Amino acid sequence: MYFECNIDENIPQFYHPNIYRKLKDTVTLVHERTDKLNQALSLCKLKGCATREATFARIAKTVFDFSDRKFDAMTAKELSRAADLLYDGNDAEPRVEWPNAEVVFDTAFVTTKDWEALRHIGIGGSDSAVVMGLSPYQTEEGLWYEKTGYPEYVKDEDRNAIFARGHFIEPVVIRTFAGLVGAKVLPETRMFRSRKNPNMTANIDGILQMPSGNLAVFEAKTAVRGKEGEWMGRRIPVYYVCQCHQYMAVLDDPRIEGAYIGMIPVADVTLDGTYIGSAYNDDFYHHFIERDPVFEEELVYTEKLFWDTYIVNGIKPERSRNAQLDKTVAMRYQPSPLSDPAIQPAELAYDEWKTRLDCLVAADKAFSQVKKQLDQLDAARENAKLEVLDALQGAQQGIFRDTGGNVKMTVKNCLVTKTSPDSKKLKEFFPEAWEAVKKESSYTKFSYRMS
Repeated sequence: MYFECNIDENIPQFYHPNIYRKLKDTVTLVHERTDKLNQALSLCKLKGCATREATFARIAKTVFDFSDRKFDAMTAKELSRAADLLYDGNDAEPRVEWPNAEVVFDTAFVTTKDWEALRHIGIGGSDSAVVMGLSPYQTEEGLWYEKTGYPEYVKDEDRNAIFARGHFIEPVVIRTFAGLVGAKVLPETRMFRSRKNPNMTANIDGILQMPSGNLAVFEAKTAVRGKEGEWMGRRIPVYYVCQCHQYMAVLDDPRIEGAYIGMIPVADVTLDGTYIGSAYNDDFYHHFIERDPVFEEELVYTEKLFWDTYIVNGIKPERSRNAQLDKTVAMRYQPSPLSDPAIQPAELAYDEWKTRLDCLVAADKAFSQVKKQLDQLDAARENAKLEVLDALQGAQQGIFRDTGGNVKMTVKNCLVTKTSPDSKKLKEFFPEAWEAVKKESSYTKFSYRMS
């Protein structure tokens, strides 16, 4: 069959009830779409079409994008007729087949909501750095919550904006790189999984045929202005390196010479907190990542171990000991006053918690002592700074020389001008504008009192 969906319709019980029913319904829907596509393909004519399957897929994708609801309501016969009517004589580029990877499903025929459910079925490329302990944005505990479908009590709006931005800019990044090196972009919309580890998946941005004839994976990235330094020279953020190696490991094909990764710096445009687009110029960064069979095998092994140990058995991983990340995960996936201010006081057994509570008090006392020392050092630094400023007598720069005339230190006290809105006056003189631009934020404040 040209169209495939190899997701088992018997959904495992380890998923949280929050996602279980949605995932089951989505898998059933994608199977139905896949069956319809294959039936319609067998019925349609597309006379004179040299690449019949690929051309039909392109036309069916157009129908699906116009209205997924109408697509689902169509019969296979109606879809085949639509394909025959819409065929304009232009053939689509044939896709590459990957014998060492298994197709999961075709992402061309799923909506964003479908994708949000289906992403729970495996560990994707963007998750690989988390499992390898190399992600600065997510922990293994957070990935466990995410993959098993726990509800988010506090939504991560920044992550949603990044996801939307990626889909918006991705074609631009791919076209830019292909134009620079003279590569040909080959069609690929299928998600694949590793035959060695069926829960290791790859949803690839692009496959390139290089001028040499060799194939390469392409990964498109964007970054907000100011983060270009992470890409200069031969530098690539390490978590993206993991992602590219994962895609090569899943395809596991000798025709793949490596992966190219390209990045365009952007400035996001939002309206009332909703992402509506990005502004960018001609800046473009790109790098090549060679295949590394040893690292690819390590990825396969580590991700299989993570899935089988934690996901399948329902065991939550230990916290990462990165306090900021662990706190972010806890706020997102655990109930708190931010998600429900009416939660009743919790009654807990003191004796069971005594060791941890003693640790809290001891750490708090040690922190207070260190902070007191830091405050004393800060006061000493400020006093010394004031004495030096007195010596400058209002000058913006002072040069200190030794008795031999050698410069030993240069200090500066430069004038810096900063313009910022006066929120008090804005609220007073332009109340409507204030109501339109004000932003309310909430946070929790932890405290304790010993009895």
